[in-house]
Amino acid sequence: MSLSIIIVNYNTEELLINCISSIYANISIDNFEIIVVDNGSTDNSLSSLKERFPNVICVCNQKNRGFGAANNQGVAISKYDYLFFLNSDTIICLLYTSPSPRDA
Repeated sequence: MSLSIIIVNYNTEELLINCISSIYANISIDNFEIIVVDNGSTDNSLSSLKERFPNVICVCNQKNRGFGAANNQGVAISKYDYLFFLNSDTIICLLYTSPSPRDA
């Protein structure tokens, strides 16, 4: 499976960094991309993002275009068929690493 992860950001620097860190720490998919659409943030979100995660694709809006429009921008540049929309305050956790005993 290949996955495009789309995150809309507006002045949530710490939340965004924590969200993306949790993705890299817990995702087990080989082919994925992270797309952050920034809605004109005035904090250090973009500089922190580019410094910590240079491989993340960033769309930088000059003004806040709204949540829906920003998600659509992410979809427009995504390269994979499966889309995963996250809010920047989301933390991805690995729930289990082995099959359930019921699957044995």
